Amino acid sequence: MQQSEGRSIAVSSQILLAEDEVLIRHDLAQRLRLAGYAVVEARNAEEAMTLLAAVTAPLLLITDVRMGGAFDGVRLARLARQRNPAIKIIVMSGHLTETQGLDLADAAFAKPFDMAGMLAKVQDLIGLAGDGREQEVA
Repeated sequence: MQQSEGRSIAVSSQILLAEDEVLIRHDLAQRLRLAGYAVVEARNAEEAMTLLAAVTAPLLLITDVRMGGAFDGVRLARLARQRNPAIKIIVMSGHLTETQGLDLADAAFAKPFDMAGMLAKVQDLIGLAGDGREQEVA
């Protein structure tokens, strides 16, 4: 998890990534960062909700559907959308036959997914990293 230690920093294309599988989370976060995006990582939906309260309106939530913990990625996506109706949402799952709640997503990816396809969809939803869409992060 990346933190700003109480400082305000301007970041472009802020992304909140919620994924309980460490290797997938780190690989996707690294690829997004290499593409120039600022990424905050969460190990589960509860941690992501805490981060949503701390981060000023991330542009994009990328979440796994099935995660350990008190609630899943679908509920996380619903809560994120209630908090910020403008947030873009990508869901990913190894079980995309479960369509309940996927209607609120702007995109859905079945695992394993093509990284180039994911990066293209992120760019499509929130633009290129550093394209002037800057916001404050607490």
